Amino acid sequence: MTGSVKAYLPYHGRLLKCEVPKKSLLSIVTPPLGIPVKDERQSIKEAVTKAICEDELSATLKPTDKVAIAITDSTRPTPNNKILPVLLCELKKLGINYENVIIIIATGMHKPDSLDEIKRNVGEEVLARVRAINHDPDRQSLLVNLGKTELGTDIEVNKFFVDADVRIITGTVSPCMLAGWSGGGKTVMPGVSSRRSIDQNHALFTRNVRKGKRGAMFGLIKDNCVRRDIDDYAERVGVNFIVNVVQNEKGEILSVYAGDLHRAYEEALTHAKRAMAASIVGKADIVVASPGVYAHEVSLYQSASRVFASVERLVKEGGTIILASSCYKGIYEGIERDEFKKALLKYRDPEEVLDLTEARRIPSFESCIIYQFALMMQRFTIGVVTDGMSKEELQEIGMEHFSTIEKALEASLNQHGEGSTIMVIPYASITYVES
Repeated sequence: MTGSVKAYLPYHGRLLKCEVPKKSLLSIVTPPLGIPVKDERQSIKEAVTKAICEDELSATLKPTDKVAIAITDSTRPTPNNKILPVLLCELKKLGINYENVIIIIATGMHKPDSLDEIKRNVGEEVLARVRAINHDPDRQSLLVNLGKTELGTDIEVNKFFVDADVRIITGTVSPCMLAGWSGGGKTVMPGVSSRRSIDQNHALFTRNVRKGKRGAMFGLIKDNCVRRDIDDYAERVGVNFIVNVVQNEKGEILSVYAGDLHRAYEEALTHAKRAMAASIVGKADIVVASPGVYAHEVSLYQSASRVFASVERLVKEGGTIILASSCYKGIYEGIERDEFKKALLKYRDPEEVLDLTEARRIPSFESCIIYQFALMMQRFTIGVVTDGMSKEELQEIGMEHFSTIEKALEASLNQHGEGSTIMVIPYASITYVES
C-alpha cells in the first residue's frame, strides 16, 4: 500500500500485518512495559523468600499445618508452573510435607481445566508430588459460608481453601473490565467462590456503569464497588500470602511481588499501572485492536470484552472497532456457553440488561458481558477478524466477520470516508489509557 504505515497485531502465536494509510493514521498505541527480569525463577525465589521472612510466615508456620494454594486457571497467563516449584521448595524448608499441601485451580465460573491444562499450568513435576483439584462453584458440599461482606455478598468459599491453616494465592496484575485490575483477591473472588457469591459480587457492576455512564471499569479502582467487594471478601476469608506478577505481552515476567495480601498487591498494582499506561491524542473513527495476550484470545467473550473495555473511550460515536482475535474456543469458554449465546441474542438493549440484573432476573456473570456487548454494538460497528468463529455465528449476534485485517479496514474506510482516522492498539488487554 503506497504511503502506508505497517503495524503488527498478535494473533494465535503469530503477528498479523496491518497496513494503514499514513494520512489516516492517528496513532499506534503501545504500553511501555519495560525489560523482563533476566532470571524468572531467581526473581520469584528472591521475592518469596524475602516475604516469608518479613511477613513472619516462617515464624508462625508449623510442620503439621495444612496449606492450600489457589492458583489462576489455564485461561490466565500467570506463570504458575514457575511459581509453584519455588513456593513448594520454601514450604518444604519450613517443614511442610507435600501431603499437607493442596493446589486449587481457581476456575470461578470457567469450565474445569482438563488434565493436560492442569499439567501445563501446574507443571508435571509439581503435579507428581502435590494433589491439584479444580474448584467447583456449584458443589455445595465443598463450600463453606463465612458470613457476608460489607456490601452484602455471601462469602461462600471452597472448603479445602477455608479449612487450610495457611492460604496462599497467585495471580497476575493487568487491567480488568469489572474489577479495574486483576490480581490480589480476585483469585479468591471469583476464583474459589460459589456461583451465588460470584453472581452477587458481579451484580455490583450495575452501580459502576450507571454512575460512570460507561461499558466497563477497565483500569479503574477508585469508586469501583466490584473491586471494593473483592478486597473485603478476600480479607474476610483470610489470605496469608500472595505471589503476584506483572507480565508483558509474551507472558514474560517484569516483576514479582509476594507477601501480605494488601501490601504486595498495592506494590504490584503500582508497577502495573506504570508499565501499562499509554497516552493518546484524540479519538479515532476506526480502532484496530487485538488483546495482545494469547490467553485472552481464548474466546469472543474474553477477547472482545477486554478490547471493548480498553478502547470504548478511544472511538468516536458511530465509529468502528476491528477486533483481531483467534477466539480459539469459540464464543465462550465458560460453563454457561449455550446460555451466554442465547442471552446475547435475546437482550439487545443495554439498559434493559441493567434493569433485569438489578431485579435478579438474569445472572450477573452473564449480564455484565451481555450489557457491554449490547452497549458497544449500539454505539459502534464491530468487525471481527478471526478463524475461530464463522461469518454466520458473528452475524447472528450483530458483528461482521472478516478473514483479514485488510478487508476489514477497506470496508471501514468505505463506510467512514476518505478523511477518517485510524488508531491501532496491538496489546489492548494490557494497555491502560486513563480517562
